Amino acid sequence: MPTQTGAQAQSLCQSCGVVVPSELMLCESCERLLPLPDRVSYFEFMELPLKLDIDLAALEKTFYRLSRLFHPDFYQNRPNSEQRAALERSATLNKAYTTLKDPTRRAEYLMKLRGFEQSTEKNRVPQDLMVEILELQEQLEEFQSSEGGERERLAQALRAGVCELKERRAELGKRLEDLFPIHDRAGEDRRAEILLEMRETIDRSNYLFRIVENIEKTLESGR
Repeated sequence: MPTQTGAQAQSLCQSCGVVVPSELMLCESCERLLPLPDRVSYFEFMELPLKLDIDLAALEKTFYRLSRLFHPDFYQNRPNSEQRAALERSATLNKAYTTLKDPTRRAEYLMKLRGFEQSTEKNRVPQDLMVEILELQEQLEEFQSSEGGERERLAQALRAGVCELKERRAELGKRLEDLFPIHDRAGEDRRAEILLEMRETIDRSNYLFRIVENIEKTLESGR
């Protein structure tokens, strides 16, 4: 049965009646593992505050601690309900760790939690990159139909273009992480504006990734 203590949601252990924090649902009194509630966020599960500028060392430490605590092998002789709960914990733990350790996934996950709607055009060529992108696309088309020395010249030009796009993606990644502490300190009146800039930054980075991936696949296959 769920209960509330302050701002933290809690539940009662069905075995011994002790209050159990909902983020882990492990009774410290009788060591019974209970099913997770539906709305525990990855931040709560990993014992982190709901913010973007997180302590990655603490995240990793928690991951390894919970990996040992919830390893399914430790629950082989427990009731089926606890075995299922252990498997559920392991799956949630891996998803939470994979999501929160990656800056882009972390930002997108927090946007989802806050109900922030995506409003940018993901496939639109960024205006400041339009000339460069169009030139690369033309070179790619020429490469696919060229031979000999001209083909090698175009390949070198495309590789150079890929390097430049990767540098731009690195800059976008840095900009995204620079926005994290700004977001965390911002009030509600500014938060939507910052989330929108993060969304646009991620979309630009993803767009460049698709361009780079397409060029590299074409260079590798030769077609």
